[in-house]
Amino acid sequence: MLYNIDLHIHTSVSNCFKSRGYPEDKINQAIMERSGEKKLNMIAITDHYSVKNFLEIKKLADKKNIVVLPGIELSIKTHLPEKVSILAIFDENTDPDWIEMEILSKLNVPFNFFGDGSFLIEKSITDVIPFLKRNNILVISSHQDKNDSRLSYIPTLIDCGVHFFDLRYPDKKEEFMHIYGAKNVFPLTFSDAHNVNDVGKYLMTLPLVSPSLDGLKKYLYSELDNKQ
Repeated sequence: MLYNIDLHIHTSVSNCFKSRGYPEDKINQAIMERSGEKKLNMIAITDHYSVKNFLEIKKLADKKNIVVLPGIELSIKTHLPEKVSILAIFDENTDPDWIEMEILSKLNVPFNFFGDGSFLIEKSITDVIPFLKRNNILVISSHQDKNDSRLSYIPTLIDCGVHFFDLRYPDKKEEFMHIYGAKNVFPLTFSDAHNVNDVGKYLMTLPLVSPSLDGLKKYLYSELDNKQ
C-alpha cells in the first residue's frame, strides 16, 4: 500500500522554529492539522536534541490515524568548516525518556542544549553512527548536499554505513545519484519544516507493508538490495 511520509518536522522545541502567528499552545495541533491537509500517513518529529513534544503530538495524531515516529536531529562536529547533520528515527513505541537517558546522555548532550541546533556533538562520526545503528535507530543524513564542504564529507558518511540521504535540493537528485549511486545510497526528500506551513512541503509516497519504522526499514533496505 502507498503511504505519504514526511520524516523531518520540527516543533517549537527547536530554537530555529518560527511560529508565524500561532500561539505556543496551539502549534502542535496546527502541525497535525497541516499533516492531515497534506494527507500524510506517517511523520517523524525531529527536533534538535529533544523529544519533548512527541507524546502530545502522538496523542493528537492518533485521532487522525497518522503514525508519528519519535526522532532527533543531531549535529556533529567535523574537521571541516561545516557540521554533519543526522536524523535519528526511532520506533513509534520508543519511550522518550529512554531517548534522553540512553542516547542523548551517551552522546554527551547537556540538558540545557536540548532544542538548540547550534550545539555540536564532539564525538567522532565513526563512533556516533555505529552507536545509533546498534540501538536499532534509522540513520538518515540530513542536507549533506547543502554546499561543497558538506558534499566533500559524503564519502566518509558512506564509509560509516550511512545509506539514506535527505536531500536539501531534491531537483538535483539525478546529479547526486550520478556521483554517488554506485555507493549503495538511497536519496530521500522531506520538508525539514521549521514552521507549520512547511509541513509536508516535500514528502515521499512509498509502498510500505505498514506505516511504521519497521515497514519503512524493510522497504529502504530492500531497495538497497535491489541495486546490488
